Amino acid sequence: MIRRLSPTAVSFGIVLSAYGLYTVLAVPLIEPNTELAGVTVSVSPVAGANSIQPYYTLFARHFPPGHWALGSPKVLESPQVMLLLKDWRSEAAGVIQLVSCAVIFFPGRTHQDDSSTAAPIILEAPQGALLRFDDGFDLSRAKVGRLVHGQLVGPITIRSDMQQPGPADDLCINTTDVQLNTSRIWTEAAVTFRLGGHHGQGRQLEIRLLPTEPGQRRDADRFDVGGVHWLELKQDVRAHLDLGHTELMPSVAGPQPGLRAAGANAAARFPTADASQPPLKIACAGRFHFDLVRRTATFEDQVDVHRLRINAESDTLSCQLLTLEFDQVDRQPTRSKAAPEPVAGDRMVPPVMLRKMSAEGKPVKVDSPATGSTLRCQRLEYQPADRPTGLPQVTATGPGHCRTVVGNEPARQFQASWDANLALRYYEGEPILSLWGQATLAMPEAGELAADAMHLYLKEHTDPGSAERPQVLADRMVAVSEAAGARNVRLRSQPLTGAVEQLRIWFVRPATRATAGPDHAARATEATVADRDRQQGQPIRPPQATHDIGGRLLGMEVALDGGAPVVANLTVEGDVCLREVSTPPDDEQPLAVRGSALRVDGADTLDTQVTVQGAPASVTARGLALRGQTIRLSRGTNRLWVHSPGQMVLPVRRDLLGRPVAQAQRLHVSWRDALEFDGRTVQFRGDVVAQTDSGSLRSPSLVLTLSQEIRFDPSTDMTSVDAEAVVCQGGVLLEYQSFDNQRLMARNRMQAQDLAINRVSGAMHATGPGWVGSVHQAQGNPLAVRPAAATVLEPGTVEAGQLRYLRIDYDRTADGNLYQRTLTFLGQIRTVYGPVERWDDQIDADNARGVGPDCVLLTSDALTVTQTGLGGRVQDTLELDARGNAFMELVMNDGAPQVGQVTAAEERAAGGTFFARAERMSFVQSKDLIVLEGTKQADARLWRETRVGGPRSEVAARKILFRRADGRVRVDDAKFFSLSQLGTAPLPQEPGGAATDAAAPR
Repeated sequence: MIRRLSPTAVSFGIVLSAYGLYTVLAVPLIEPNTELAGVTVSVSPVAGANSIQPYYTLFARHFPPGHWALGSPKVLESPQVMLLLKDWRSEAAGVIQLVSCAVIFFPGRTHQDDSSTAAPIILEAPQGALLRFDDGFDLSRAKVGRLVHGQLVGPITIRSDMQQPGPADDLCINTTDVQLNTSRIWTEAAVTFRLGGHHGQGRQLEIRLLPTEPGQRRDADRFDVGGVHWLELKQDVRAHLDLGHTELMPSVAGPQPGLRAAGANAAARFPTADASQPPLKIACAGRFHFDLVRRTATFEDQVDVHRLRINAESDTLSCQLLTLEFDQVDRQPTRSKAAPEPVAGDRMVPPVMLRKMSAEGKPVKVDSPATGSTLRCQRLEYQPADRPTGLPQVTATGPGHCRTVVGNEPARQFQASWDANLALRYYEGEPILSLWGQATLAMPEAGELAADAMHLYLKEHTDPGSAERPQVLADRMVAVSEAAGARNVRLRSQPLTGAVEQLRIWFVRPATRATAGPDHAARATEATVADRDRQQGQPIRPPQATHDIGGRLLGMEVALDGGAPVVANLTVEGDVCLREVSTPPDDEQPLAVRGSALRVDGADTLDTQVTVQGAPASVTARGLALRGQTIRLSRGTNRLWVHSPGQMVLPVRRDLLGRPVAQAQRLHVSWRDALEFDGRTVQFRGDVVAQTDSGSLRSPSLVLTLSQEIRFDPSTDMTSVDAEAVVCQGGVLLEYQSFDNQRLMARNRMQAQDLAINRVSGAMHATGPGWVGSVHQAQGNPLAVRPAAATVLEPGTVEAGQLRYLRIDYDRTADGNLYQRTLTFLGQIRTVYGPVERWDDQIDADNARGVGPDCVLLTSDALTVTQTGLGGRVQDTLELDARGNAFMELVMNDGAPQVGQVTAAEERAAGGTFFARAERMSFVQSKDLIVLEGTKQADARLWRETRVGGPRSEVAARKILFRRADGRVRVDDAKFFSLSQLGTAPLPQEPGGAATDAAAPR
């Protein structure tokens, strides 16, 4: 704060106290019976320039024409002091009166040394002095008694031209009626002083003297003085100081990016200091105390320090106690050979320099209205910089707070508060600004930071080739929690809030960022796109969401590009939790990231890179959940990948086959090796399992193609995104279920080598060998002798005998459309169909004992299956179309008793096995009709065996229509009949038909 206090110390110390008069007049009178050894007494008048008097030239330089000192003064001299007396006379016993006395003091030289540029200090008492001795006073005998009391009567003036030419450092002190004794000097009168541009005043001056040190040697060419201990001005203290380079408010809010490192006191010691500062005013209601031994000055009670500004309100410092501590400055003035060498015991006040300033109050107040800065604390300590490019050291003991305006914008205010201390200091050569005890930092556009302790590391920066002084720049910051495991480092800003154990921030600027060029180009492009969208009436991307972050250690790289600070890179370690806290739409899930480590590179660019690690790490947002050991995302390439086992959950409105579902479901996908996502395609590798509420899919490889590209951008609308295509390779097992009003209607399974499903068109392609299986509910057995009546069942129940099993094995391919519910199988088709009792039951087509009653075994080269309502609603029907070497085995109920009234023909037809062979064989469940078609070379054939090896009934024709439910057969272009064992009745002829009906059994 105060850079040059040497003149002030001299003013309040030596000169203000009339110390020069004391050293030449009082000291020789203090000790009785002391001879004035080394003192020459001259009573000859000074008669003018031509006089033989040797002092005229000297006196003429320091006294105006007509002054009594240029007349005929009496002169007492020593090498450094001259006492001029106009006259003296004795008054009462032991009392003498000096008439118009003056003292000339030559500090550090003799009056005969003209080589020094330092002017002498002159004290004038025009009305003289009254001195009282305990044993008289007689100059003629060079004997004096002990001084008991003295009084300098009337006005007293102390003046000097000091060292510099001109009036810049001239000294002038005025007071009246100074009294002295063996221990002190005092006056009740007013005291004023001026030293160059400094001036001040006060009342009730007291100077406390030091006794002579025991054993101190006396020299013939100097006075043996004890010195001054301290001095005080007790009332009405006022000082107006022109301190040149004073900074009253030394960056109370911490260095800003462009703050210059011109430390306090630099101008006094270094010639390269900055330009002068406005004057300084100091006032206090209590006393001013200056201890010359300890080199300490104090101002007490309602201390106000003002730095004056032109056309602006003054800067102020207010406190209850202001303490200034000084250090001695060594000096080696040029001396002539005749000048005496300094003596170790000389305790005359040397030049001093401010070492430390302390202010105490409740509170200490520092205000700078012109810069919008304030500081409040309980104690403020300030130590000037020790080099021209250094920073001062500042300590503010709390509770306290400070505020400053950033960039001359009143709305942008930087604020800081603390409970314990704020300190600007050097550590290992680096300047550091630290705050302890519930410390907080806040700025409107940047947010707020709170911690148990904060440390801002600064650095000095000089532009290459620049002649300007270095700038003090923020380099990095550390904020910590004092208690182990406590997360007392808290952030609150628009993009980020949270609590961590420790925070580390690195500050970077365009010149120090390797990617500054591309980053700026990217941001410029982004701004151009936003402007274009605004001009075209397109919706602008919503503002960024606020996120809450937690963890053990948070590290950030903050870019300072002239505007608001921007987070460029971010790392979090230890129990990471990142949550989106801004309110999303009601149907959206906020973002949440969990893991052991999180890293974000290029957060302020379009090429953001994100890495999340954990055991496992997880990311959830908008209904999507992703888990894996390491999750990586690249915004620039629009790529996401997990090269480790993991799981993913997606909200879907369609099942695995693309069928709409009544309520939204979740698709769970797990994998062993890797996940790759490029914005449009999601690839899963290694033991992939995909599951929904209605089914599951297993495959070594699964590829999902989305209906539209997803960009890693807040503006992406996820509600319209769905899986467009599903591709599995290397073996796939698909299992799914069908429901009707929460009633399980079917369980379906499919196995293939490769599977591709277009969930938009419904097209499906599978390569074999593979198979398709289904267990579903049906209204009676379509191949039974008598179909059962339809029964209405409660949801969740299964009527006995109503479960049907279907399995189709194939070798080559399966193609079809899931929405049209048709599939065509190629390559050694084998189909088995029949009733089962439980959902998990199967029919073994390879059983040597046969497939069982009411079962069908069908083989062919190709098979087309069409189902209305796949999965078996009550009204659903099944159509089979087998081609190429079709062979069917139909096992009836094997003579089981029939329920209800049956005819004799029905009873005979109740058992046995039907066989059929044809080029084409079809079955339509809705018509309960089996159609066999032959070729010109080979007829369709149908036969029946009631038991193995028993008699056979057979029919062959180009086309055979067989409805087993009522035992009717119809043939076209029949070749032969053997119906004795068929037990059938004639099938009515269709209009326009020429078929031959089989005769009813006899």
